[in-house]
Amino acid sequence: MPIRIEVGPRDVVNNTVRLVRRDNGEKQDVSMQDATFRIVSLLGDIQASMLARAERERDAGVMRAEDWETFACALAAKRLALSPSCSSAACEEEVGKRSKTIATTAGKVSERVRGERVTDATRIEAQGTEEGEEAEAEGMTTGSAKALCIPLDQEGLAPGARCFACDLPARCLILWGRSY
Repeated sequence: MPIRIEVGPRDVVNNTVRLVRRDNGEKQDVSMQDATFRIVSLLGDIQASMLARAERERDAGVMRAEDWETFACALAAKRLALSPSCSSAACEEEVGKRSKTIATTAGKVSERVRGERVTDATRIEAQGTEEGEEAEAEGMTTGSAKALCIPLDQEGLAPGARCFACDLPARCLILWGRSY
């Protein structure tokens, strides 16, 4: 329920109701005649507020990755990566293999997330389940990256951009995430 409506004995006498927004706890006392209009208005405000918050959270979880190093840091930070890609099936398969286990210390990841260059982020490929479990126990992130979607908005693709994984000419931006 997006709005809680409170009506007590005093509210009945005063011909009022209290409307409480569930998304932020804001309370309003309104007359019973205006309640219907105010509820409709509040529902629109709540929808806009929730959408704006969801978009902020989504955008904060996406990191632009023009090269493999930044891509690896984005995955290690448990974020999505938006990267220029040649969009070939072979390249996507290779990204999945190369990203099987990415080892990056938390400090290096946070430096990269703040926009600083990390020079020694490393990639370790897990050959089997045992090595993957060892990597997980040592604090490394495991699980292959996969292409999630090709966003409709391709305005961020610069002319002459290169694929972050294979250095061929990029055809589009792809949103990548880790599959578990």
